[in-house]
Amino acid sequence: PVHPLHPAYVIYTSGSTGAPKGVLNLHVNVPRIATGSDSIKIHSEDVVLQTCNFAFDGSIFNIFGALLNGATLVLADREALADVEALGELIERNGVTAFLATTAIFNAMMDAAPHKLGGVRMLLFGGEQASEAHLRKALDLLGPGAPINCYGPTECAVFSTTHAPENPGAFRSVVPIGRPVAETRTYVLDERLN
Repeated sequence: PVHPLHPAYVIYTSGSTGAPKGVLNLHVNVPRIATGSDSIKIHSEDVVLQTCNFAFDGSIFNIFGALLNGATLVLADREALADVEALGELIERNGVTAFLATTAIFNAMMDAAPHKLGGVRMLLFGGEQASEAHLRKALDLLGPGAPINCYGPTECAVFSTTHAPENPGAFRSVVPIGRPVAETRTYVLDERLN
C-alpha cells in the first residue's frame, strides 16, 4: 500500500545554488497543491494545459491538478511552447481554462497573445520574480483573482505561497509572493535563523 510519506517522485534542480541535486517529494505533497489548496481549485469541467517540461516541478501541478480533479489535460508540444502565437492557438482551440506556466511564458503571453486567453479563468505563474506590468495587464484582461503569482522551491513540491490580487492596488512596485497554501507554514528568518 502507498502511504502519504512514501516517495512520489524525484525532480532534479539546481535551484538558487547552481549545483544540480535530486529532490525527493512525498505523496502527501501532491494533493496539497493539486486538490487541497484553499486558494486554487481545479474543477472537473476545467481544461488544464501542460505548459511545463516534465523535468520541471511545475508539471506536477498541471498533470495531477487535472487528473486528481477529473479535469481534462491538454499537452503542449515543443513547437507550441516555443511560439507564443501557437501556444495561444492551442489554448483557444482546446478551451483551456487553467494552467501553471513559468513567469517567462506568462510574460510572453501578456506581450504577444493576450487576446487568446479569453476563456482562461485561472493562470498561475512562477519560477522567477513577477513583473508588475505583466500582472496588471493580466488582471485587466482576466479579472480579479485570475492571475496568480506562485512561489516556492522544488523541495516544497511546486509552490508554497500564492498571491491572487483582486485589484491593481493590491501591489505596488513589487508583486508579493503571497500567503501559504493549505497545509503549509512559512517563516521569515533573519541571518541568525531567528
